[in-house]
Amino acid sequence: MFFLCIFAPSSLNARKITPALPTLNIAPDARSSGMGEVGAATSPDIFSQRWNAAKYAFMQDNGGVGISYVPWLRDIAKDVHLGYLSGYYSLLQNQALGASLYFFSLGNISLYNENADYLASVKPTEFAFDVSYSRTFGPNLSGALTARYINSTMIEGSDIPYTKHKHNFAVDVAAYWQKPVRLWSKDSEVAVGVTFSNIGTKLKSDGGEEYFLPMSMRVGGRLTMSFDETNSLSLSLDINKLLVPEDYKYNDDAVPTALFRSFGNGLSSSITGNTGLEYAYNKLFFARTGFYSEASRLGGRNYLTFGAGLNYSPVTFDISYLTVVKGQDGVLSNAFKFSLVVAFKERSKYRAK
Repeated sequence: MFFLCIFAPSSLNARKITPALPTLNIAPDARSSGMGEVGAATSPDIFSQRWNAAKYAFMQDNGGVGISYVPWLRDIAKDVHLGYLSGYYSLLQNQALGASLYFFSLGNISLYNENADYLASVKPTEFAFDVSYSRTFGPNLSGALTARYINSTMIEGSDIPYTKHKHNFAVDVAAYWQKPVRLWSKDSEVAVGVTFSNIGTKLKSDGGEEYFLPMSMRVGGRLTMSFDETNSLSLSLDINKLLVPEDYKYNDDAVPTALFRSFGNGLSSSITGNTGLEYAYNKLFFARTGFYSEASRLGGRNYLTFGAGLNYSPVTFDISYLTVVKGQDGVLSNAFKFSLVVAFKERSKYRAK
């Protein structure tokens, strides 16, 4: 059976944590990407659907739409890219509906057998569509539920390969808390966010193999300090834990069993840490930087990120840049991401008191 390694794990290394569809973990928006891919507790924005949909309930506008484009792995391939469309609409009483469409294309891939004989060329794709509902529970706390449909490409066949689309369903559960405070005689805000993502059905091949989705738990915190009416600085930290059993012998576990078993993996082998800074000038210009680090069993990637944003209401444009830490594989280096956001009219009169 032919199988795209980017879509599913290999059983050759029984200890390696490689769930199916890892492309779902690629950060699609330039704002979070410029801050080391933090997002659980960053200030609410249109791309909250990807990181923590509960933040939508605290958005200040009636709604908005954002689109992102990522030329992925552009140093080694010219036809691999990611597109992401996200939006939300605010309801009365601090409730909101969100939706997003995620599309990833691996371009043209040539397949060969073990004798290096050419077999076929394929153009695998992966897309996901999801909707969310969020609402507040008082002036500082909100929660959200997200339902997701995933369509991915699998390559099957032992002699004559063929592609087949697989269908999966998943849910996210999220919570978000924010509160204004006074620190060092300055107006500030603290926030905490928690998200359980991609909790859903297994991906199954025609040969009967089953693979977990990249289920994860993300916990984040943020501190924003306003130095005056025009200058502010935000520091964010995310910890992301993969909720998939470490040992391949547990691959037949039911999803609920796998979630609990994953906490026995050990933090050092299934944790990703992200830190990010964002400077804002008068809500018009934004400068960002961050650092991404993950456990060796997850890939051991370590890279720095940089980003900038320009807001000319109601339009915002963001860009981010990634560079790997010296001494690491440079495949991801020179990665740019672009986002364009359009916000609708402010809904302050609907805010809860």
